Amino acid sequence: MSGNETILPGRIFARLSIAAASLLMMSASGKTPAENSAPTPPAATNPATVPIPALPADLGRASLQVSALDTLYEFDLSLEQLKTVKAAAAKTVSTKHRTAAKANPELANSLKDFQTGLLSGKDGAVVAKLRAEVMRLAADVDLDDEVQPTPEALAQAAGVRKKFKASQIAAFLALHADQVADPGELLASSLESAREMKAEGGAKGGAGSAAEVQTLISETGTTVGYLVFGTDEAKAKALAGQATAWLKAGLESGEKEFASGQAARDDKAKAMIGEIDPMAVLGHWLDLQVAVLLSNPELPEAVDATVAAKAAEK
Repeated sequence: MSGNETILPGRIFARLSIAAASLLMMSASGKTPAENSAPTPPAATNPATVPIPALPADLGRASLQVSALDTLYEFDLSLEQLKTVKAAAAKTVSTKHRTAAKANPELANSLKDFQTGLLSGKDGAVVAKLRAEVMRLAADVDLDDEVQPTPEALAQAAGVRKKFKASQIAAFLALHADQVADPGELLASSLESAREMKAEGGAKGGAGSAAEVQTLISETGTTVGYLVFGTDEAKAKALAGQATAWLKAGLESGEKEFASGQAARDDKAKAMIGEIDPMAVLGHWLDLQVAVLLSNPELPEAVDATVAAKAAEK
């Protein structure tokens, strides 16, 4: 996996990509994405009457499109709201060049099943199983399907979010409650996970584990920056650098030094994050979800498919 655009807001933001969504989510909540995602679906329709468009042949693009569909499914937007989202997307989607993925018929079929489940309004339990299967199959496939929020999307996110209803936002937040971490708690849990991963990697001599540890540290720092400062990129990036340095220092500490330095480490984290209203954290997290959605290059196609599916409900 790989990710003009801005720093990546971390895999705690579930809609970054279907295949890359579990690492930070599990370290923060102890649950898998499938366990966290069982929304009350839009009104179910007869799958035979719902138009299911062909997915892109490239699996990376197909994953991006299904990821956008998944977010639209969870928000359950009206036709008017979908129109607003698509209008914004004309100026916000990422134009990043992406590397085509190798063919994988099993994953292609799973993505198609997931797309069909989303568009035909399958219940949340069915959709969660389809999502989990896609993630399982995609874990071993090199998909260039991560989404970085573009500057344009960051600027537009709050305005688009204001077009949503409180009930839609509440339902979406409820679905992802275990993924919205307190910044301080996220730092602590990620440091613990990073140290465990480092110890396991050292015992096994795995270079891959070392790379995963560095990814976790980098993405945690970035996520903390966004949770505290939202779409204010300059401030978020500065805090991300501080948080990353804090994590690296804790990672390199020996066992005795780590234990004795707990209080000082906690104080430094609190000073770094400052006093922040938890409602502001929720708002920042939500706006980043919207920004990632608006940056998805397959969003326009996903909106069109969702509109067609809603039309078939009538």
